[in-house]
Amino acid sequence: MSDPLPKYWQSLAERAGDLGALAQTQDEFAEPLPVGVAATPPDANSRRDFFKLMGLSAAAAMVACQRAPVQQIIPYVARPDEVTPGLALWYASTCDGCSARCGLLLKTRDGRPIKVEGNDEHPVSRGGVCAVGQASVLSLYDASRARYPTRGATRVSWTDLDADVTQALRKATEAGKGIRVVLPWHLGPTAEAAVKRFLAAYPTARTVRDEALGELSAIADAHRVTHGVHAVPDYRFDKAAVIASFGADFLGTWVSPVAFTRQYAESRDVARRRTMSRHFQVEPVMTLTGAAADRRFVVAPSDVALVLADLVRRLAVKAGREVPGLASLPPPALDEASRAELADTLWAQRQDALVVAGGDDVATQVLANVANALLGNEGHTVSLADGTALDADALSLGTLLTELRAGSVGAVLFMGANPVYSDPRGAELAALLKDVPLTLSTSDRRDETAVHVGLHAPESTALESWGDAEVRRGVVSLRQPAVAPLHETRSGVESLLQWAGAPQPHYDFLRARWEAEVFPGPAAWGRASSSSGTMPSAGAW
Repeated sequence: MSDPLPKYWQSLAERAGDLGALAQTQDEFAEPLPVGVAATPPDANSRRDFFKLMGLSAAAAMVACQRAPVQQIIPYVARPDEVTPGLALWYASTCDGCSARCGLLLKTRDGRPIKVEGNDEHPVSRGGVCAVGQASVLSLYDASRARYPTRGATRVSWTDLDADVTQALRKATEAGKGIRVVLPWHLGPTAEAAVKRFLAAYPTARTVRDEALGELSAIADAHRVTHGVHAVPDYRFDKAAVIASFGADFLGTWVSPVAFTRQYAESRDVARRRTMSRHFQVEPVMTLTGAAADRRFVVAPSDVALVLADLVRRLAVKAGREVPGLASLPPPALDEASRAELADTLWAQRQDALVVAGGDDVATQVLANVANALLGNEGHTVSLADGTALDADALSLGTLLTELRAGSVGAVLFMGANPVYSDPRGAELAALLKDVPLTLSTSDRRDETAVHVGLHAPESTALESWGDAEVRRGVVSLRQPAVAPLHETRSGVESLLQWAGAPQPHYDFLRARWEAEVFPGPAAWGRASSSSGTMPSAGAW
């Protein structure tokens, strides 16, 4: 008969019934305490010696610990009218976490930003903000931020750094060497104006646009092929009755996910619309957008473009048009019934249909443009007139690498870009930068690119500097600082203006441009300040 009480063991020796192991389990401490003389076996005094050592350690720790230095709380000498100690103060601003540039409300308490929320009155994001925008306040207090400009690993003043940069830029111009400014694709209008001011000061200067995912540049390049305009259109998912997405995670990461999520929710709201929009997703991996789709087709990455090409061929037949070059393509690995259903559903809606494609393949984006043109939805669910124009004269990173190999570049400035990390050719770029007389980065920390340049001019975060954005044509929003710079950093716009020989505070440069281009008259100033939640009040100016 089995023992009704289970037996527990803590070692194999105890399970085997070893007498030495069983005797050891009767002691309070399973192993001898490391006190006393090593040669002396544990005895009755060992436990007492152990507590003596513990008491001595605790006393030493109490003596070593010191109180933090006393800091006196000094009240305001002249307290601002809108500030009440202990109560939060909110500022309307614009997010700088990605190219979407959503509207934000910054919560500050006693002069320190502590929370980021979406601005309900922003006409595009409409109160939404992604996880990157929510976490932007953490970068302000990040201990790994760069706190001052450096030459190599040595701290320098801004005056010395500006002198080095100006002298090197002048030498590069006199020698006929190229000056390249590596930038993200999507900057605010004022930042773009500062870039143009810098390019005008140096005839050999050109911009190089870099994007980690390459989707914006692929969309713009495709529209330059099909429409002759290097721009990203404005997609309106809220006006679409049928949505066909080919690898575009527009609810997660594609172009402007916060705005698209709001639009997508409206298109699926049966309380506001008679019918709910239908959503087809063709993708190789599971995405947030694919999880929300009505019909999701899983294909290989190489078949996404083939399915889209088959759709274009079917739509062209229905429209009585001919698209050359599609008949020779191999058939995609998707059943005939699904492909026919996708084409028939899109064609039934035509103007109320929308086709989008993800990825950095320009040919795939061209196919998406052709599909939308065959459906006739341009100006309704796809609006190029309301889109954002990108830099049409910018060089690619591949062109920059070619110039660096040839030794024709005298200066490379990285402004908000980290291609050594984001580009597969980053290791080659880092090696080629060693032969360039002037290399500089304005990143807010010593990232992968900054450690391979000679000068580091750290840029202030978006919560410490001014700026603006135009995410849709005619929709312009301001970014205003919620706190003074915590460290010895400077705005990238001020750096460009300084090196261009036209030093000016970022605030003055932005205000002058807005007065001249956005609000040309005093009457318009008053109307805008009282009607738009994304703009600061007139008193903030």
